[in-house]
Amino acid sequence: MSKRNAVLVVIGIAAAVAVVVAVLLRKPQQGAGGPVDPLEMLPDRCQAVIVVPDPGRLGEHLSVLPRLKVADLLASLQNYPSAEALLGDLAKQAGYDPRSRESMRQGGIDPSRPIVGYLSEQAVPLALIPVTDQAKFEERFAKSAAARLGDRKPVTEKVGQDRTLTVVTGPGPNPQLVAWAFVGGYALLTQSQAGLALLKTALAQPTQGSLAKDTRFAATRTRLADRDLFAFSCLDALPLQKQVFMPYGTTFAASLSERELRLSFELPLNDEWNERLKSLATPAGADLVAAMGPEAFLVGRLGGDPALLEPLVNRMMPAVFQRAFREGGVDVVADILKNLKPGIAGALSLAPTARLSGVPELDVRRTNPFDYLQLAVVGRTSDSARAAKTLGSMAEVAPRFGSTMESTEIGGAKVFVTRYHLGEGASLALDGDKILVTGGTGQMQAQLDRLRSPTPKDPADPQAARALKEDAFALWLDVSRLTAGVRTLPDSAYGIGGWAIKAAVSRWLEAIDEITGLRASGRLADKTLSAELALTLKLAPVQAQTPTPKDARATP
Repeated sequence: MSKRNAVLVVIGIAAAVAVVVAVLLRKPQQGAGGPVDPLEMLPDRCQAVIVVPDPGRLGEHLSVLPRLKVADLLASLQNYPSAEALLGDLAKQAGYDPRSRESMRQGGIDPSRPIVGYLSEQAVPLALIPVTDQAKFEERFAKSAAARLGDRKPVTEKVGQDRTLTVVTGPGPNPQLVAWAFVGGYALLTQSQAGLALLKTALAQPTQGSLAKDTRFAATRTRLADRDLFAFSCLDALPLQKQVFMPYGTTFAASLSERELRLSFELPLNDEWNERLKSLATPAGADLVAAMGPEAFLVGRLGGDPALLEPLVNRMMPAVFQRAFREGGVDVVADILKNLKPGIAGALSLAPTARLSGVPELDVRRTNPFDYLQLAVVGRTSDSARAAKTLGSMAEVAPRFGSTMESTEIGGAKVFVTRYHLGEGASLALDGDKILVTGGTGQMQAQLDRLRSPTPKDPADPQAARALKEDAFALWLDVSRLTAGVRTLPDSAYGIGGWAIKAAVSRWLEAIDEITGLRASGRLADKTLSAELALTLKLAPVQAQTPTPKDARATP
């Protein structure tokens, strides 16, 4: 090898060594500027995390609230002239308006990056706020913290080689404190000694083992990125193997738009609960929805096994009824619920006899509910002979709770009509393999006619129509139809001199004009129970203001 080549080799080896040393000694990007992803600073073992993926988008959606009349009404209860005035006051107190991206930037907050709320395993909170102007944000926050804790001065301390945190400690033997730090364009905020310890943990958190690297959370985060906010339960799954509530991976999400306010919920199930609820995987009874009356303002369907209603029946049924059935030899669960096939449909309509002259007592012994509402419920029995026997037994039991059940025939079906001191109660019938329950005079005949000659009519809301056909359970409250029905009630429905009551009712009806319906539905798939609640809206379009020319003159 020539001397010149030897020199080149030595230079090359030296350069390679220099590169390796530089890489090894270089401060990691996370330490120098902080991680781009704030969730890389959070340990994956926690109780819950709340994420606002796009604060600017959420703020823009919040601008819907002042356009709702019901928001103005609720604001008036807090002595504000309007919802806009209430939100304006809150914005003034916060120092920025969350409905405006520009206002958030001027307040030192970045509206384009996620806001994160974190709850540790020990239920210690930590907030991560994206900032555009660290100095401005810190000045305002430090001033607020100092004033809150008795004008105490902030103290800074080093964490590691390149992290600094600030603490403001209050007076006394067990002082309160507020602590914060800035990493990668994020402000990490907390309070209490436990919060300070959590903050130090977050500042030293390696990327591996962080919540951002948790595969299930990462998938949830991607799936719910279009929501205004979502919450994720990251409780350790091991202690919860035999529990159903809030296991690891449970999620809540919310979003607001001009069309709806939507809340969703996902609950992972273990094998035991998945087996118990497996009937919710099939949307049975969708055909029975077509037999509900077109005037109904509330329509629902349970596609799962009716036996799932056992806890609800035990809780809701008055003790006097439970005792009467038990003494009369009728087992509500075994003889009724367990003799029904999956798939039950039901509906409520406003009765023309409704009276709004006062608040009715929610007790069937003092108020006949069918003076206000008309009821229809249809299901299928597994054993028609057993169902007929149960109806007969119920008729014998009726006197035990102060009523009678008269047997009659309507449209070729044997019907039992309940009567008590407040008038006609529920009517029950068996038509082939179908069990019918109605409430309201004349409703059994009408329900039998609809059942035998259904005339399907989907709800105006397409998502409600889909849910009633496809989901495991679904409920649709047609608010527009209900309010229209109330408005058509005669003046006599408000009683003598009921003009004041009618005026108050009209005020509330006008306040909810933009709310068209309420939809609730759920389904079971892939060992996950998913549910959704949506308030559908119909807002008036925003009127564009035409600028007036400066030299415009008033015309007579």
